[in-house]
Amino acid sequence: MVGKRKFRNASATGPKPKRKEWNKRRAPLKRQAEPVENSENSSADDGTSSDVDVLDRDLNDGTIPAVRLLAATFDGQAGEDGGKVSADQSHAKLSKRKSGLREQDLKSSAVYVALDIALTDDALNEATEADEEEALGEPSSSDDPFVMHLEKILTEDEADAARNKKLPSAGVDVSLPHLGTFTLKSSATAALDNPSGLADRPVQKSHVKMSLLKHLKAAKTQPWTAHCAESFAVMNTYRDLFHFEKDHRLDMDMKRAYCLHALNHVLKARNRVVAHNAKLTRGTAHEASDFKDQGFTRPKVLIIAPFKHDALRIYEILAELLTGNEDMQVMNKARFEKEFGWDEKDPVANSDRPEDFRATFTGNTDDCFRVGISVTKKTLKMYTEFYSADIIIASPLGLRMIIGTEGEKQHEYDFLSSIEILVMDQADIFMMQNWEHVTLIMKHLHLQPKSTGKLDFGRVRHWVLNGWSQLYRQTIFLSAFRCPEFQALANRHCSNYEGAFWQKGSSSHTLSSVVVPIPHCFHRIPGNDIASMSDARFNYFRDKILPQLNDPSKTQAMIFIPSYFDFVRIRNHFHREEISFVQICEYTSTSKIARARDLFYHGKKHFLLYTERFHFYRRYRIKGIRHILFYDLPHYPHFYPELCNMMTRGEETAFHQFTSDALFSKFDSLSLAPIVGIAKMPAMLQPDKAVHMFVTSPADGS
Repeated sequence: MVGKRKFRNASATGPKPKRKEWNKRRAPLKRQAEPVENSENSSADDGTSSDVDVLDRDLNDGTIPAVRLLAATFDGQAGEDGGKVSADQSHAKLSKRKSGLREQDLKSSAVYVALDIALTDDALNEATEADEEEALGEPSSSDDPFVMHLEKILTEDEADAARNKKLPSAGVDVSLPHLGTFTLKSSATAALDNPSGLADRPVQKSHVKMSLLKHLKAAKTQPWTAHCAESFAVMNTYRDLFHFEKDHRLDMDMKRAYCLHALNHVLKARNRVVAHNAKLTRGTAHEASDFKDQGFTRPKVLIIAPFKHDALRIYEILAELLTGNEDMQVMNKARFEKEFGWDEKDPVANSDRPEDFRATFTGNTDDCFRVGISVTKKTLKMYTEFYSADIIIASPLGLRMIIGTEGEKQHEYDFLSSIEILVMDQADIFMMQNWEHVTLIMKHLHLQPKSTGKLDFGRVRHWVLNGWSQLYRQTIFLSAFRCPEFQALANRHCSNYEGAFWQKGSSSHTLSSVVVPIPHCFHRIPGNDIASMSDARFNYFRDKILPQLNDPSKTQAMIFIPSYFDFVRIRNHFHREEISFVQICEYTSTSKIARARDLFYHGKKHFLLYTERFHFYRRYRIKGIRHILFYDLPHYPHFYPELCNMMTRGEETAFHQFTSDALFSKFDSLSLAPIVGIAKMPAMLQPDKAVHMFVTSPADGS
């Protein structure tokens, strides 16, 4: 219905404004009007988006002819009697409403169109406020990170240096009390003054919009902590952030930090576009090419999250930061909460699951979703078409289905051409889903659009036209661990000219969390070629380790396998050699899981093949383990002590009968360090010794 558009002139409840009221509400462009208040709040959940999307998009672009927009806005919309409003009726309504306006006003700008069609829309007031802010110097302050980052024009040499990772200055260690120790890698032209002072930088002095600060202070669901402030201070430098020790207990703090950063960025960019539109409308001595404020497409922020319940939390934070405790309009709110919410039943039925497991899987765990969000001063519109959205929240699988591949019918990626902030939240979970989806998304960022539509190239930033968008994109990468795949993604697809904060490894290690007094043997696999390391690992396992484990005295041995491809290879080998075993992987049915656990527990099968992805998604406690072999080191460091601690002493067993073995190579330093510690890792990587043994001996002996 038209009333859902929340425009007073389209509402059946409010009186039609008189001619004087029309002129009064057009006056903000001349600095004479008072703000126009919105009518009663409502939320639309019908999924339609054509009228508001077109109006909101053209308000930013300032390029669509006013007469066509006026006709298109009412064309095809539902009338008060429930029927369709035809094009002729639309023109009749428009002629009646616009009889008092001059023809040149209708043709001058989409800002006038927004005012005339939507009397209660605050876009024009926002344009005036944005223009006033620019006049006061807030968004164009010389020390505003937003301005400093986007308005810097790189030279060809600087662009090549950033693209090829040729940073002239050495890394600087930055110690932050809540986030940890980072190495700041940046060029001499993008050096950061006093990086250690980020921990003491208040958010009030970080060039955050006043409206966001007010709502941040009034937020009731969760306070703004020192961890939030420190995280935001790092993000607000517009340098890449690679954080590899993300704690589930501080997950909401990190979300609040990057949501504030994203909203601050989007609102500043929108204010600039709207203010520039207003200047062009007033006919001042400016041309469109004087204002470089746009990219190829509108979406500026892409947030990739693993599950729907993460997207729901992000939405709640955005809504709270945008409006605080004030009334707001969220279009399609009911539809979004229905699809992304849950029925309040705890999907984690067993209370004995670890705390991090419950934090990850409590809520809607659907991993296929994408939603566009358009942002105005006090409005969030969910399910906005991507090309009209400011923020896109999606899962890797959800975006993969939209992007497709070359030759597929569904192959769309133009909306990713102008992303300025990329957030990859809980990237460790992406490894447990399908990392290939992430690499495909990264390959389609900042490609030249197949179609530019009605884009005004005169207002496109120079570095966008030069094909340097990737050099200006900020990447915020949050993960619970570090692995070679993450390093490769950063090296290939993250080239921020400002540099990056790389988190250094912690001195803590998970081996100390093993409470079972058993020997831990780490076997170094010889080899210097990473391409052939998979074969070298399997040959070492087949020739050196398997004959020992297959001894009748070492029954009930679990083989933990992180890679599914290695799992299939070992399973096929066991079938060929007719070795007694059972298997549990992420594709095993519930009935087969129960049978395999029973056979293994009672010693009727010698081996249990067990994958890391299954352990991540189910977190079962496997009983009956006497010997455990880590075919490769687990991605999650805490999985090592968690599995070792499953070995419990029974009536017929003693701790001295238990063993733990792990295979590693010189290329596994990122996984080895969190388990044994940074101090022990260098010696273990040396080729002079093939086996390293540690013995855990808790004081209580249990």
